[in-house]
Amino acid sequence: MKTIVIQGEDRSIAADVFESSDRWVLLCHGKVFDKSDWGLLPQTLERSQVSVLAINFSGYGESSGAQDSNQYPYDIETALTWLQQQNPSSISVIGASMGAIALLHWAQSIPTPITLETTVLFAPRAAPKAIIPTRSLYCVFNECEDDVADHTQSVEANLPNAQLHFIPGTAHAQNNFKQAQADQVVNTLTSLILGS
Repeated sequence: MKTIVIQGEDRSIAADVFESSDRWVLLCHGKVFDKSDWGLLPQTLERSQVSVLAINFSGYGESSGAQDSNQYPYDIETALTWLQQQNPSSISVIGASMGAIALLHWAQSIPTPITLETTVLFAPRAAPKAIIPTRSLYCVFNECEDDVADHTQSVEANLPNAQLHFIPGTAHAQNNFKQAQADQVVNTLTSLILGS
């Protein structure tokens, strides 16, 4: 693993890189987390021959600027531009909670020639209508989390192409990596990215 700083037009984004192949996954963290809060997911993906770019959104850690949800779609675009420069065979994305909503806002607001391989929205809250340029779209929720029925209804109404997956427990998004089911959650997310 190495830590890099990606320079965008008006921002710099700190990121951890786990490189093992030309197949890449971008990790977009939740509101009370950062790029280091993915448990063993980056290492597991790396061992599965999938390279990982885990970013800090603006205002988190060493990333420039203030914490501002209006900026996060542009952070995602900055990260995707860097990934395209690595000559990837594919790019997938996992967004957790706030990171998932930032991905949806990116899809709504920033025209892009990129087609993502797989997109995983991990516990998105009140998912807005969006068309994500992706071949496969999954939404993952804890089956006993607060208001899970409301959030799954929002996904079904606004993201009709998404396939729903449920994991055990009541934790929310990246909190799962601190729970007893952490290994199961890592394996589920890895399987979705690998398409197995």
